[in-house]
Amino acid sequence: MALGAPSLEFRYTELVPSEQEYVLNASVNLQLNHRLQEMVEAGVSLPFRAEFSLTRPRWYWLNETISERVLELKLSYHALTRQYRVSVGSLHRNFASFEEACRALQSVHNWSVVDRSRLQEGDNYIANLRFRLEVAALPKPFQVAALGSRDLDLDTGKISWAFVALSLRDSR
Repeated sequence: MALGAPSLEFRYTELVPSEQEYVLNASVNLQLNHRLQEMVEAGVSLPFRAEFSLTRPRWYWLNETISERVLELKLSYHALTRQYRVSVGSLHRNFASFEEACRALQSVHNWSVVDRSRLQEGDNYIANLRFRLEVAALPKPFQVAALGSRDLDLDTGKISWAFVALSLRDSR
């Protein structure tokens, strides 16, 4: 992975039905730069945040929010073991290189985002997804440095797509 100017955009997103819920699979094209790698190696954890919402459009009022979910991810470095760590909630994985850790940070698989019982079969919904570096969770000096800094401006922006709820038999 070349370390140049940072960028963040989605490669793919999909909602997949399972027995009891819909799960989200998504992948971002995450290219970090040397400044971010130096921050991590200096002991600063990089907090990332995936935000999902599902709404039902209504012609007579504002859209109805069906589900809102947040997934917290963190990239850190442990100097004693010389390992990079990616944390998703309370689960942790260690990696030998910064590039390997970044690759692991790029995808979300089987993230439960909505119970099937909350959706009406055949209804139209709008799924929204955003993935970003959570600057507000950085230490204060880095929050100030992030103002106007392209190195710390990692955000996909919100993407939206239409979604139709399927019955379980249609999804097989």
